[in-house]
Amino acid sequence: MSKTIGIVGLGLIGGSLGLDLRSRGFQVYGVSRQARTCQIAVERGIADEAGLSLELLALADIIFICTPIAAIAPTLKQLIPYLSLNTIVTDVGSVKTPIVQECSQLWDYLSAVIRWRERQNKALKQHKKIYLSMLLMF
Repeated sequence: MSKTIGIVGLGLIGGSLGLDLRSRGFQVYGVSRQARTCQIAVERGIADEAGLSLELLALADIIFICTPIAAIAPTLKQLIPYLSLNTIVTDVGSVKTPIVQECSQLWDYLSAVIRWRERQNKALKQHKKIYLSMLLMF
């Protein structure tokens, strides 16, 4: 089972999670707001790679949001462009009701983004097939 883990927030909880997951053989990518934190995370073995951009997590199978509770929903919204259809996103917040209430409002937006991506991918694949069939005809 090859899983790539993304962690947003490399403080006490996110850092400890990264250390534990890496010790179990998972590949871990971390994101923080501060470059120095990212550097320390790599030096200490918390993450294989760490950076300031959420784009780093685009290939993650599972993403843990380890931010303060008030930042969880905004972080999820910022993550949406980088999520695949199979990405699992969870958080380590100590309360769930306010997080679920706020994040559930993102589902319509997320569904629209996913439908748009699916249409774009389908159109792109069809275009490539057409291009290749014309190129190989003669």
